[in-house]
Amino acid sequence: MRRHLSTILGAASGILVALFLLLTPADRESLFLDGVEHGAATAWRELLGAGAASEAPRAAHLAEVELAAEFTAAQVVEAASAEAASRPEALRRDPATGRDPERAIRHRVRQALLAVRKELAEGDLVLTWPDEPARPGARRARLRITPRFAAANDGTVLDLELWLEDPEERRSGSGARTWPNASSLWPPLLSIALAVLLRRTIPALLAGVLLGSWLAAAGAEGPLARAGDALRWCGADLLLERVFLDHFRVEILLFVVFLGMAVGVMSRAGGIHGMVALLSRFARGPRSTQLVSYLCGLLIFFDDYANCLILGNTMRPLSDRRGVSREKLSYIVDSTAAPVAAISIFSTWIAYEISMFAPQLSQANPLWTEAQGFEIFLRTIPYRFYCILTLVFIPLTVLLRRELGPMLRAERRARQLGQPIAPDARPMVDMHGARLEPKHPERARARHAILPLVALVLFTLGMLAWSGRAGDIPGADWATRLRGVLNAANSTTAILVGSLACFAFALVLALVERSLGLRDALEAALRSIRSLGFAFAILILAWSIGAVCEELSTASYLVAVSRDWIAPELLPSVLFLTACLISFAIGSSWSTMAILLPNVVVLAWMLGERSALGPEALVVLSIGAVLEGSIFVDHCSPISDTTVLSSVATASDHLAHVKTQAPYAMLVMIVTLVLGYLPVAYLGLSPWLCLAVAVLALAGILLTLGSDPADPTPEEARA
Repeated sequence: MRRHLSTILGAASGILVALFLLLTPADRESLFLDGVEHGAATAWRELLGAGAASEAPRAAHLAEVELAAEFTAAQVVEAASAEAASRPEALRRDPATGRDPERAIRHRVRQALLAVRKELAEGDLVLTWPDEPARPGARRARLRITPRFAAANDGTVLDLELWLEDPEERRSGSGARTWPNASSLWPPLLSIALAVLLRRTIPALLAGVLLGSWLAAAGAEGPLARAGDALRWCGADLLLERVFLDHFRVEILLFVVFLGMAVGVMSRAGGIHGMVALLSRFARGPRSTQLVSYLCGLLIFFDDYANCLILGNTMRPLSDRRGVSREKLSYIVDSTAAPVAAISIFSTWIAYEISMFAPQLSQANPLWTEAQGFEIFLRTIPYRFYCILTLVFIPLTVLLRRELGPMLRAERRARQLGQPIAPDARPMVDMHGARLEPKHPERARARHAILPLVALVLFTLGMLAWSGRAGDIPGADWATRLRGVLNAANSTTAILVGSLACFAFALVLALVERSLGLRDALEAALRSIRSLGFAFAILILAWSIGAVCEELSTASYLVAVSRDWIAPELLPSVLFLTACLISFAIGSSWSTMAILLPNVVVLAWMLGERSALGPEALVVLSIGAVLEGSIFVDHCSPISDTTVLSSVATASDHLAHVKTQAPYAMLVMIVTLVLGYLPVAYLGLSPWLCLAVAVLALAGILLTLGSDPADPTPEEARA
């Protein structure tokens, strides 16, 4: 009965959220500005490509940026409702809202320039914005921007004209962006609904991808032509170009392959068995095993993917033996992955997080520079309520001996029935590959796992330093040098090299000490890879639906839906909830950061000028709120990559992992909002005081509503 009730309540909640998203009117100004940025990106590429064969200069500095025809916020809404094709009225600040469309449009065009500039090949024309230093030998240039509404009011068109000193060298480019609508929400909502109702993740994700492909092929005439275009787009544009030929995703897949092979060799050589025996000295029962798992998760601070795969594979045999459910282990693994990496200054996350907001600092405050991104990041750490409270909540459940909801039932099954995983569960790995027993148990040594893992850490950190050496600033203080190196480092290449080194060390060590022959070692590695087949399918489909959401501008529509009711004191809370919503819909924390952070700095500064907090404090608080809301996805969405990897590494049923972890994530999210961002923004309280009160509140909730998994159920007690 409880199971059916929870399903009904979950479905009802999902329907209410979906109805809110689908029926809430979108902020047309937000959609217009989103179209400006995307249209500008297309126009920049066309503009820079024009005249590429001529003897064009290699660098140009924009001395003047002219806006030829603009709109106030009110005119954007009016034009949207009247389906006007163009509004050439003079631009002015809207006195009713205090918004400055000119500044917003300039900011979005500058964002497009920065994004396109990263894609340029050697020899392409490099443009610099007026507030940037000119490149050596750069020629003066002028830019005219003409934003207008597309025909039939279905989007935004941006025309760019560039002059290089001489008007005869004029270049032009034009880009269009169709406004997204409520249909952009259908693919993620369909996938999430089917995943919960059918308990089958792959069909759910595949359905969302196919629906998104159908929507992306909206221009085709007739159902057969549209179906053909949808399949062609799904195969060529989506799977081939955006997944299998995407450098970042290929490196992540190879990282998982090499680390999985290393785990297979370490397991077969007896390294994992020996490490479990070593940790068994400290993990003598369920509570101590969970604490050891938690502390090990804190130690693997440099990357969330590495944390998931190393910790899950290492602790799974020990936790099974000590009566810890796979669901609780996967929760510990998942909750010490992204939260640790996201606030660690020595992780693969920090450079990405800083790069998302640092370029906009000077746009908000002329006294700020992009180099202060690291300092601003450090100032956000006290406001990283969700990550900090998640890391506190794990030991609270262990030390207080309290669990809630589905996690309580899973822990009781493991403790009282001796079943770490439910009999009808569908583990995320092929158990034939996951149960690689040592070939010679009597010769199992922990060093067969410890040394390869040490190599993983050292080679990853070393590769981060080597790939980021161009950002080193000789003679500067250590913090500045570290910031420069991490900002320039290639984190995915670093973890790939680290995983390859881990596999190589595991293989060589097994051969040198004759724990395994070459044939046995390679068979163990291949069996381990084979066990990851289901996980690879999930990862590829999760990335695919993320690309579908990007194509349909799902996130932009969500921003437009939730942006119309923002007050300065509410901004951090609204940003936190918006980031939670977007990340849950698209299944990616990094994508959510990329969507929201570039727009947050200027918005927070402008709103902060009329707030008691002040603009600087509101910027820091808002950046922290977006970072935290983005990470929420890693603990509640079945299409999040780290959620998938946690299920893979712990050999847990994926939907059981999501079902047991989501209530904990929701609880911490609500406490973060009510006792974190709201009192800090409205009352100006210290973040440390808010954290202390929030920890006491979480402990009180556990003691009041939770139960000890070792206690019998009320039915058993009455019997």
